[in-house]
Amino acid sequence: MNARSRATLLEIRSRVRALGLDQPATGRLLLELGVHLVLLGLGGAGFLLLERWSLRAPALGLALLGHVGVTTNAHVWAHRAGSRSRRLNDVVAFFSGNLVSGISYLFWHDKHNRRHHGAPNVLGVDPDHDFAPFVALTELDLEGQSEPVRLWYRWQWLALPVLLGAMIPRMKAEGVGFAARELLAGRRRGVALLDLATLALSTLAWWGLPLAVGTWADAVVLNVAREAFLSYALFAIFAPAHLPHEAVFLGRCLTGDFVLAQTATTIDYRVGRIAGFFLSGLQYQLEHHLLPDIAHVNYRRIQPIVEAACREHGYPYRVRSWRAALRGTWSVLRAPKVVHAPELVAR
Repeated sequence: MNARSRATLLEIRSRVRALGLDQPATGRLLLELGVHLVLLGLGGAGFLLLERWSLRAPALGLALLGHVGVTTNAHVWAHRAGSRSRRLNDVVAFFSGNLVSGISYLFWHDKHNRRHHGAPNVLGVDPDHDFAPFVALTELDLEGQSEPVRLWYRWQWLALPVLLGAMIPRMKAEGVGFAARELLAGRRRGVALLDLATLALSTLAWWGLPLAVGTWADAVVLNVAREAFLSYALFAIFAPAHLPHEAVFLGRCLTGDFVLAQTATTIDYRVGRIAGFFLSGLQYQLEHHLLPDIAHVNYRRIQPIVEAACREHGYPYRVRSWRAALRGTWSVLRAPKVVHAPELVAR
């Protein structure tokens, strides 16, 4: 890490620590998780037990919102930002991530915490926004392609709503495969076994409970709706921070300047208080990438500190409305992004 990056991070950390914003907010995070679980439980019960669709449909919507909240809350614990206790972080992450959302803990740590945060928007390294071969996000994806493939990419934005609905099922399948490979290779056997066992329990619960009180049709509607809705929701939450054109894509890692690697590839976006409650701080992506070990409930107060330090030390800091960030994400599907060389970004 170069001197400018080190000085910027030290300045941010010092100011955050002086205000006590580096302290864990374990109680509040557990309370928020509890509210999301109540919404999920009440909405799910209403969908399965009520008879009239005029009541069942809103109940399902309530459950889906709660499900999104549980999943984004799990993201905080998976970064071990919910408590100073590593064990408590892992327990809550396993419960809300594996059991409720059905997303592998081991897979998420490798895909998101290690590779995405270590090299955001670096082609071939960051898998968080790798949709190849179905979607082209960069001009490099178009090179050497046949005319039928280029025609597909020209109209890919029309197919995205269908493709996005399969994002969570694909992620869950990849997670099971990743945990199974870890187990077979003899790496982290205990954690891999727990990972696979909790994923199996999640599947059993999400299908078994609806079948116990409802019908096959109820179980299918509930599970298809929750996985499709969660796919759309997580794309709408994560993608606007990294896909718009101003969040650059890199051909290889930008070494030496950690802060630039994060700020050049990431933007913040603004949402209201209610939406923010369900996003669990993911609208503050710049703050999260620079301070992933700090709970999201403090990001609103940390934001001006990060912005001031970035501007003082010459780093990019961009904030958009959520609508503008989503529009920027959509525009990349119409006009894929240029891939930048790290040395050009660093100038």
